This record gives sequence, structure tokens and C-alpha cells, in this order.
Amino acid sequence: MAFIAAAVLFHRVFGARLEPQALVQALRALGEQGWAIPAYVALFGLATTLLGPAMAMVVVAGLTWGFWPGCLIAWLVTNLWSNLHFWAGRLLGRERLKAALARRGVTRVLRELERGGVLAMVMIRQVPLPFVAVNVAAGASPIAWRKFALGNALGLAPGTLVISHLASSLADGVEGAREAATVRVVIAAALVVTLALGTRLLVGWWERRAAREA
Repeated sequence: MAFIAAAVLFHRVFGARLEPQALVQALRALGEQGWAIPAYVALFGLATTLLGPAMAMVVVAGLTWGFWPGCLIAWLVTNLWSNLHFWAGRLLGRERLKAALARRGVTRVLRELERGGVLAMVMIRQVPLPFVAVNVAAGASPIAWRKFALGNALGLAPGTLVISHLASSLADGVEGAREAATVRVVIAAALVVTLALGTRLLVGWWERRAAREA
């Protein structure tokens, strides 16, 4: 309750300053002094930890640094804070945290992480769930950190790539940027879902075969 109250208060007081346009202006001003990237790392962690959308910060990176630099910076920073949230969830105590998350409807995520691994994490990252909740839930689950880190990095790549492209294209005024980015979103999502579901079907077939043999 204290955490939620702090998040609500923070967004009420500083919400206007966290708008992408305001952040882009602030980061560009700090870039002249060499503080843009450290400030972005800190702002990303603050915003997402207090329940802000991670993809909004990816948009900010694309608008500030352009496509490839913005995409790389956003992907690295998103992975950094994902892993920090993961270890925060693990240090808070698995059983206590699992019970709290289960009461808030994150049971399916926990179950997927317990049954799966890298591919489960890739699939979960394609679902529009709260960024920090997924990270903390992974920390509360039995998934090994190396599997989380790899699946998280792979799962974040398509969305980060596409959103950075869209943001930078719109900033440059490229005609048809929205349509092109939408096509890339559909293709990337289809590939990820096909990979995740195909692997799940293969694992299910393997488990049934092993059960029959047993």
C-alpha cells in the first residue's frame, strides 16, 4: 500500500515532467554536458519502478538519439533494470512475494515461469503486462537467473527495435513511418509467438511421450 501510494503521488506531482516530449528536451540539454545517458538510466529506473510504462522510455530514447543509437541504449538500459528488478524480487523472499503476486492476478505469469525457461520469458515479454511486475514475478519464481536474463534480452529485442524505429522516423518526419513500423510489429510478433507456441507444443508432446513410456 505504501508503494502504490508513493507511485500515485509521484505521478501526480511529476507526471508532466515524465511526458516523452519533456524528457527528450531535458536529455538533449543534458547531452551537451555529457550527462544524457546517465540521466536516462536513472529516469528509466525511477519511472518503471514506480509503475510507469517501459516502452514510453524506449520512445524517448528513439526521439533523443535516433534509431540505432536509441535502440541500443534503450535495449541495454531496459535489460539492466529488468535484472535489477529480478534480484529485488528474489531478495524480498520467494514464498511471501509469490503469495502477494498471486493475490494480484499474476498467477499465470508465475506458472509459465515455473514450467518454462528462456522461451517462456520470451513469450511473456510479448504480452502487455506491467514491466516491473513481470521482473519481480520472475525473481519470485524458480526460474534460473541466466534463463531469465537470456529470455528477457531476446523478448525485449523486437519491441525495442520496432518502437525505436517508429519514434526516430516520426522525429525525422519520414513519410509512411507509422505504416512501416506497424508491419514490422506484426511480423516480429508473429515470429515470436510462432517460436514460443511451437516450442510449447514440442515440449508438451515430449512430456506426453515420456509419461506413456513411464
